[in-house]
Amino acid sequence: MFRRQFTIYLLVFILALIAINYRSQKVRNEPLAEGIVRTPKGEELGKSQIIRRPDNSLALRISLQKALPKGSQVLVATEAGIFLSLGSMEGAAFIVTLPQSLRSQKIEGLRIIAPDGRVLAEARLISIRQEKSETRSR
Repeated sequence: MFRRQFTIYLLVFILALIAINYRSQKVRNEPLAEGIVRTPKGEELGKSQIIRRPDNSLALRISLQKALPKGSQVLVATEAGIFLSLGSMEGAAFIVTLPQSLRSQKIEGLRIIAPDGRVLAEARLISIRQEKSETRSR
């Protein structure tokens, strides 16, 4: 009887250790910057983030509440004021790995442009670290 209970406790303990080990090794995306995506009229459409992936690459993720017209282009604005196209947005979600050339430049914001050239939405990206330091100073 004691031997059976000991075996059960030992098995539960081993499973708990495996679960803890798995959880600590689970890879996560680290958010570096974020912003609210708004229309030119100021209506909130969704959120955007720059994330660091587990393989150390950077990606832009945009999540909107509703889909925009098919073929809308996503542009990012660098610190130098240069806009670069990252691709076309299909639906309400967009995720793309940032090119190596953008890694050395600070991305200030993004624009989503309709196929006819109208600006559908914009977002100003704020560094997570900068945001935390601003809230501490208040």
